[in-house]
Formats: sequence, structure tokens, C-alpha cells
Amino acid sequence: MKKLLGIVILGLLWCNVGVAEINVPNKYLGNCGITKGGLSKDLLDTYLKSAFKFADKYNFNTNIKSDELIYCNLSDSIGITFTTIPYNSNNIGNGQYVSIGRAGNSSCIMYMIVDTSISNTNDQMLMVDYNAQSNKFGLSTSNFRNQNCY
Repeated sequence: MKKLLGIVILGLLWCNVGVAEINVPNKYLGNCGITKGGLSKDLLDTYLKSAFKFADKYNFNTNIKSDELIYCNLSDSIGITFTTIPYNSNNIGNGQYVSIGRAGNSSCIMYMIVDTSISNTNDQMLMVDYNAQSNKFGLSTSNFRNQNCY
């Protein structure tokens, strides 16, 4: 988990995807800040903003409001998940959430935004892989991972 967070932190420092101001919650509820090795609010804000920067970059339309994602769950197996309601693994965020974690066993970080309130099921999810070492990112595909995530 520490290695994953280290890769994400380095990646966020080098990430240069530009976009308009992204609002974040005033505080986060959940276990992100209270578990052993909890994360700072500034770091959580950076993760959340990065996800929405990728959404803008790929013209992903979502009804999720970034500043309403007040619940944050930190998991060794999943990574970080932001939701508008308390985390429940059986119904994550009522189908609206942002998740950030390792892209399989690779060096890339996967940013995933899910919004099942969008009527077209083909447009309900965005998955972007980001390689902090090379500062390359792209849609999560086998081709991108094979070329950019080692």
C-alpha cells in the first residue's frame, strides 16, 4: 500500500493535465484520514482533483459533483474510493463513485469514475491509467498497459 501511495504521490506531482477549478469537500468522512498512516486532506484533494481532470480531458460527462464526494474509504486491496454516501462494498456510492488504485500488477495508477445515473450504459464509466514515471496517461486498455505500464 505504501508503494502504491508513493507512486500516486509522485505521479500527482508531475501530472500536468490542466483544467478549470475543481471544487472539493471541506472535510472527508470515512477511514482515509483516521487509519494508521492516514492521508492528509491536501493529498486527498489532489487525488480527487486529478480524477476530475482526467474526466475533463476525456470529455466524460458525469452528474457527480466533486465537492459532494465527502466519504473516503482507504483499502489495501482497492485503493481509495470517494462516494457521496458511507462506503458499502455491496453498493458502492449508489453507483456514483471515484476510485483510485493500482492498475493490476503494473506501475500505473488507475483512475476510475463510475456514474450509473447516466442513461446510456456505454457512457457510465471512465477508466484512465497513469504512469507517474513517464508522465503518460491513456484510457485503460490492454494496449496502453502493455506499452506504458511495466
